[in-house]
Amino acid sequence: MVLVSILVALRAASVVRMIIPDCDETYNYWDPLNVVLRGFGKQTWEYSPEYAIRSWAYLMVYAVPAWIASKLGVSDQWLFYVVRSAIVLFTVWGEITLYRSIRRQFGKEASNWFMVFSAASTGMAHAGVALLPSSWALQTQLVAVAAALDGHYLTSVVWQFVGGLLGWPFALALGVPVGLTVVIRRQFNTVVGAILAFTLICTSLVAVDSYYYDRLVLVPWNIVKYNVLSGDDGVGPEIFGTEPWTYYPVNLVLNFHVVAVAGYLGAVVNYFFYNPKRVWLVSAPLLIWSAIFFTQPHKEERFLYPIYPLVVANAALLAAAVGRYVRSRLLKVVAAVAVTVVSCLRTAALILHYSAPLTVMSTFWDGNETTSVDQHKSVCVGKEWYHFPTSMLLPENYRLEYIDSGFDGLLPGSFAEGSSLKSRASVVPEGMNNRNQYDPSKVVPESQCDYLIESGAGEDLKGWTRKQCAQMLDPAQPQGWGRLIYLPINRGKVNAMDYCVYERDASV
Repeated sequence: MVLVSILVALRAASVVRMIIPDCDETYNYWDPLNVVLRGFGKQTWEYSPEYAIRSWAYLMVYAVPAWIASKLGVSDQWLFYVVRSAIVLFTVWGEITLYRSIRRQFGKEASNWFMVFSAASTGMAHAGVALLPSSWALQTQLVAVAAALDGHYLTSVVWQFVGGLLGWPFALALGVPVGLTVVIRRQFNTVVGAILAFTLICTSLVAVDSYYYDRLVLVPWNIVKYNVLSGDDGVGPEIFGTEPWTYYPVNLVLNFHVVAVAGYLGAVVNYFFYNPKRVWLVSAPLLIWSAIFFTQPHKEERFLYPIYPLVVANAALLAAAVGRYVRSRLLKVVAAVAVTVVSCLRTAALILHYSAPLTVMSTFWDGNETTSVDQHKSVCVGKEWYHFPTSMLLPENYRLEYIDSGFDGLLPGSFAEGSSLKSRASVVPEGMNNRNQYDPSKVVPESQCDYLIESGAGEDLKGWTRKQCAQMLDPAQPQGWGRLIYLPINRGKVNAMDYCVYERDASV
């Protein structure tokens, strides 16, 4: 119970303090969810009915707890944290479920190592609270692997379908090992049940998404078609950047340090220490995923989220196996404490250096009750557009706008307002394209801005008054070790900058 309590405490802290590390989470999920809940937000090209590669059905899952909270009188200011709490509850339930399964199948020591590694890891801390389909796949993977280890193969397959179809279709690759197990064991009833589950989930998805897009769509297929089958030059994920094969190993080490190494080593050698049929269900998905994604030119950290539980589980099994040959209990405790401390210091650095965008958003609610809801105020961002957290943290009468910053890609537009959600979702917006081509209609002149969010070295802006500032890491300056890990005594020569909200002077 002590380990579970620590897990719950750390995940609860993530709800309040964890950053939003990826603007894809902001503009493809938080803002559209805000449209569902409050009627306004930014719209990316992925939500245009012309492309339809984002699912409204996925957003509805988390709209429900927010709707309930709103009906119970919770202020709009806190809906963001209500949704985050719902996300974390799913994550924690999955972690505890897999912890118990590992305990039953591999023993107490392996399960304890799993809980230590999972609770402390930086990767699970930010992935487990993110509003992303890849995080949804992480959560369903926790439950699916637990079910497979306990021999509940149909339950496992259903969860794989829920993660891959409602969340991210590429996560279906993680279900290959349990699928092969079912076929090899000739479990006809499981196959029939899986087919029925697949059909039911797909039918539900088509019904919901087709209703909102006002045309027949299967979003998972559209995602695969765009990312895998786009043969046209200038179309496809590569236009958003490519990375070398080292990108993923570096990210895994940053998020899990020695646990990442142990996870991949364990995926290979754990067969010598445990029942190979059980190890297969934990190690094979990790290796299959890595073989597929490490070779793809376009890489994103969030693409690794679904394998985070597998990294942790394989590392835990290896730690328990090695522990059989270590008699000193003190040495095991020291190892657990060392892993926990390093992980927590890494997480602390992440929050300390990058939480400014979330911190300053509270200023928009100060005194907002004196402003008419019909009197819209513009909150403008320039070069900091990708750090903006979400419109869900703005009062009802505030709108996010962009000013010219030299960025030459496609910025999000705005969902239409004043009509039903279906009407807003089914309208093909102007100025959208899937080639990341700049559209000038997405920016406004600075003269239309009531507030400005900007970063810099501390200088004031003429015609603007600072309302609130917080410090964040300055990417233009050289950084020491403190960028990677929080050093309480010597911060490692970290160079910070002010991230500020400015209000237009009344005289301007």
